[in-house]
Amino acid sequence: MLIVVQYTDETYDMVIDYHLDELIHEGKIAGFSSASGWVKVESAPVNRETGACSRVARLDDRTPDS
Repeated sequence: MLIVVQYTDETYDMVIDYHLDELIHEGKIAGFSSASGWVKVESAPVNRETGACSRVARLDDRTPDS
């Protein structure tokens, strides 16, 4: 499946879904489209011991600024 991504240089592209994790871990992706909406990749580091990526925040889950 192809996924729309935004690179950190603000260009857009489509990538094969199994490449997405690799691109996120390499810090090349600023955001991507998912079935539940646009997802912004944050700048928090990846936990290298567990492999857990704490960098992804769904825009729908964020509280709006008041």
